[in-house]
Amino acid sequence: METCTIAARRSGRGRFRSNRNGKRSESCDRVQNMRYHVMTEVSPEDVLRRAREFYTEHARVEVESAGPDGVHIFGEIGTADIEVDRHHGHTNVNARTDRPVGLDITDLTKRFLYSLGHI
Repeated sequence: METCTIAARRSGRGRFRSNRNGKRSESCDRVQNMRYHVMTEVSPEDVLRRAREFYTEHARVEVESAGPDGVHIFGEIGTADIEVDRHHGHTNVNARTDRPVGLDITDLTKRFLYSLGHI
């Protein structure tokens, strides 16, 4: 499964046509979850506020709280989860989408993370 995720990141596609032996891998046909991690100086509360504003402004999705440290975004373009925590003076932002790179929710999530400013 990990090989498929890496292949999806490199190729921009959610499928990896064959495994190392040249045979088609059935596990690669499943939906790939993409995961991203960013460290920023932005406070956790501000990251979550920005996420709500960004997704509602740029897509037709629903945004709901997923506890005090996260938001859940969902709609026709896919689902994403943004979780934050603060350690050692930095905010860690973890994002997960249900689509491979090149599809709407993942591209939108990457744009959002880029807008935060990285350390």
